[in-house]
Amino acid sequence: MRFLTRLRMQFRQWRRRWAAKNEKGVLREFVYLDEVSVYSLIASRLGPIAAEFTDTETSSLQSEIGSSIGAGVGIAKVDVNSKILNNQTNGSQVLRKSIVQTTFKDLYEYELDSLSIQPIPGDLKPPKIHNIDELLAATRTSVDRYWIVDPINLSRGELFELEVQLEADPIFRVNAVASAILEILEEDAETFGLDANGDLNQMKSVGRILEKLLGGLVPISGKAIDYCVVELEGKEWIVNRKLLQDFPSTDQPITYPVFVVGVAEQALFWKDLRRILFSNARYRVLCRIGQTGLQTSWTPVKLAHVLESVIPGFTSQINSVGSNALATMIDSNKAAQGTTLKQQLMHNALVNYAELITNHFQIELTPQDKDQIKLLAVQYCDSFGTQKARLEAFESIATHLIENFKIKAEPIMFAQYRASALENAGLDLAGKPIPLVPADNTISPTVPHDRFIDSEFVAIYW
Repeated sequence: MRFLTRLRMQFRQWRRRWAAKNEKGVLREFVYLDEVSVYSLIASRLGPIAAEFTDTETSSLQSEIGSSIGAGVGIAKVDVNSKILNNQTNGSQVLRKSIVQTTFKDLYEYELDSLSIQPIPGDLKPPKIHNIDELLAATRTSVDRYWIVDPINLSRGELFELEVQLEADPIFRVNAVASAILEILEEDAETFGLDANGDLNQMKSVGRILEKLLGGLVPISGKAIDYCVVELEGKEWIVNRKLLQDFPSTDQPITYPVFVVGVAEQALFWKDLRRILFSNARYRVLCRIGQTGLQTSWTPVKLAHVLESVIPGFTSQINSVGSNALATMIDSNKAAQGTTLKQQLMHNALVNYAELITNHFQIELTPQDKDQIKLLAVQYCDSFGTQKARLEAFESIATHLIENFKIKAEPIMFAQYRASALENAGLDLAGKPIPLVPADNTISPTVPHDRFIDSEFVAIYW
């Protein structure tokens, strides 16, 4: 019996190795997986499924020490046997998390041929299309469904797979940034000049509002890598970008980016959210379409729909909170950078102003003279905001030169040199940086409107 048992076990192991070798699947690493959706979808197709797989590992060590003592009394004999048994059993029962991945693999392979947007096989070559007329003709024929997708066929409830550049919606990013800053500031608010009872409490209140609105959900937006929307004769099509690679630069169609949008449950992420949603990394997503066709807008905060009936216009207001807050942060940073830039340009203008005047009077400046002029430029470099402040800054340089080099004041000439110094430094007469104009004077095209596929995320992997 033991021999037959070992033989059966060896046969099973050999069969598993053979199957693994001949049925090698796609290498996937999940960062998000909705187990309820996976089980529900596969059960609706195939019926009952295994609830769990269990591996049991048991090691047993048994040692026996025996002794026998015998004594005879007449015809009677007594034997006393003693045994000491030492049993050590270690058992571990592991519920394998990989069962849901196995179920996902079954679901994916079963639904692959019916996906609304399918992955393109590596050996499939795109059809040759060279202009808009050929592209329009391809939409009217039975061109391979891998390359052109009619948005009408994106029906609610259908599954699709796309490679996207993943990121969190602005409102979630604002919430994450605010939470991180709050944790830092809360430890020592006084160091940053904040009132622990005032400013921090207000930040906490804003954070609590955002947390309540999000309700444990993460609004996600993923820009499609391989597809875009092309408008042809008033109708939009989802087209693979490879079809447009042979188009001449002068005959490019109007295209719109496609975003896969939806909400995911924060607790179902298998990796740190910061590594997934804040690095603009590329992932593949398997999603279920929530609204038929392409959408021109979407609501990242689903609770806003509930409050819309009580507070009209609340949805549009809350949708703009994230983007506006991020824009404010960016503008504040740019403003700070702009102030530093203006100070540097004003410093350069004052130094150049001194050089123009001294060259006019043929004065040779020593290193000490140049250092003194630079010190004055540093002192007045922030005097660019008003005309009066700029005039005082330039007059300080002119007065220094007049007093130290006994030159004659010439107001008209000094005014001309002020304008030249500002222009040479890259500032206009209002003290603002002069924008750089492209050499060909081309105007960048207007950013097109985005198109959204409102979806429910089933899995995110790479």
